[in-house]
Amino acid sequence: MTKARELAELSRTIIDTSDATAITINADEEVTLADDLFLADGKKAVFGAGSDLQIYHDGNDSYIAESEAGDLIITSP
Repeated sequence: MTKARELAELSRTIIDTSDATAITINADEEVTLADDLFLADGKKAVFGAGSDLQIYHDGNDSYIAESEAGDLIITSP
């Protein structure tokens, strides 16, 4: 069982101190945040089954790291 599924089974929503929904996880394991996501220096936002894409800041520099999954494509309208 995935960690997202475990959390989803634990609770479908997490309420903040003002009784507003802070995090929602639906049946497809899609996570919705009501506000910004803050990560400490050195912590990564990791995407893909093999950690194919990582976005992080080490306290000095910011990184977007893509590995082994093809090209990194940045688009705009």
